[in-house]
Amino acid sequence: MTANRSLWALAGAAVLLCVLAGCMRRKETITVARDGRVNISLEYDGGQADVTEGDAMPSEASGWQVAVEESVSGTDNGEPTKEMTITGAATFGPGEPLPFTFGDPDDPYFDAYLRFPTTLTVEERPDGTYYHFYRVYDGRPWAQIEAWREMIKEFSEEQWKQLEAKEDSELTHSDWTLMIQMLATMEYVKIENFARWALQDMLAEQPPTCWAHVVSALRGVLEDLDMDHLAELMVASQADAEYSALEAEADAFEARLMETVRLTLLDQCRFSRRDYDRFMERFEWHQKRYEITEDLGDDTFEIHVEMPGVIVATNADSHDENEANWEFDGKMLRDRVAELMVTSRVTHGEGPEHDTPAAD
Repeated sequence: MTANRSLWALAGAAVLLCVLAGCMRRKETITVARDGRVNISLEYDGGQADVTEGDAMPSEASGWQVAVEESVSGTDNGEPTKEMTITGAATFGPGEPLPFTFGDPDDPYFDAYLRFPTTLTVEERPDGTYYHFYRVYDGRPWAQIEAWREMIKEFSEEQWKQLEAKEDSELTHSDWTLMIQMLATMEYVKIENFARWALQDMLAEQPPTCWAHVVSALRGVLEDLDMDHLAELMVASQADAEYSALEAEADAFEARLMETVRLTLLDQCRFSRRDYDRFMERFEWHQKRYEITEDLGDDTFEIHVEMPGVIVATNADSHDENEANWEFDGKMLRDRVAELMVTSRVTHGEGPEHDTPAAD
């Protein structure tokens, strides 16, 4: 696919092949001291947009000492490729709650961000002091999203790759029509599902016929979309490298879908203005959670936990005497939880040489 293909076509590749826009590396070192203090140091780096526009990042407002560095790693289509590195550090005293998210509690999307409840329990036994570190990354719904993608795939990924490899001049009207159809259908399905989930949040207050009205109205908008006209517009846009008209059509289609939802809820479902505002709050929350979950898919997680004494049990990918290590990617958090467990023991009478000191 040539570099100047429109945003609709480029988005199509991401829809079908699950190619996400950016990748972020998340490295975390957690040091547990014998007195129960916990020091956490973070280093997150990736593309600027991936770091700033996806999941919540550590901030001074949430108690972290944060430093940010920006750099340019190259160019993409003549534009600079900006990279960003965030480092953070925080110390938590004995018994103090450990972080479970980087989200700001005042953020309306607070509970849509990645959540990782973390605990440290210190237990005295006859044979020593045991330290139990436990973290669980909450699973994020994804199966339904995968079902959307499968529904859109009307031909195999191999066929898509062949289509993508064509020069713009080689693409037929049918090729363009098919790409437009897939992208329009994907946009329709996303809005339909976000609306469904938002209504389910209000289910106790809404009759079941309400959703049937919404689906029927949305399908009508999709069926009325003139795919041939959009394909012709795509060809014309390629000819003069001007995509504003095509993008305007894409924006107008999304606007028609959303306006259809609004009118149906007000007219057919008898929503009050207040009901509709509540619905939109939930719609936008589900949309935000989806975007974060998608963005997390190509993030890599590298977690190191240094324990006092000697590790006696862990589910880590690897460990030595007092350090447990895990590596996984964000796809592991889709529809399942990821648990990090490690227990160490300090035998009574052991000297400080067996301890893992807290950082200053």
